Amino acid sequence: MRARTAPLSLQAFTDHEHLWVSYRGASHSAIDQQLALKGLQRRVRYVSSHFSALPLILTQMPALATVPDGLAAEWIPFGLVGSDVAVQSPDIPLSLLWHKRRDNDPALQWLLARLRELMVN
Repeated sequence: MRARTAPLSLQAFTDHEHLWVSYRGASHSAIDQQLALKGLQRRVRYVSSHFSALPLILTQMPALATVPDGLAAEWIPFGLVGSDVAVQSPDIPLSLLWHKRRDNDPALQWLLARLRELMVN
């Protein structure tokens, strides 16, 4: 992704409206918690349950969206630019759930092994 010429300041981060992805309809995130510790908050203008909705919206309105690095790199064709997040965000825990009847499923065991390899390395 094209980088900004200078990192986005905390002031600029809170001055702009934000687009946000929430799978569970939550009203705040770890970023909002970190901002609150500094006595700040961001203004969320739009919430989507899918990251895929954001690039087109971002090309149409002046807003920010905080997304994973790997995903942001895919948005280059939309002419979007990136910057480091102006506030520290804790690591996001990953949880996997499956029905206990699938514990011995060879396909599931293969997938779990690949995921473990990726997470350890």
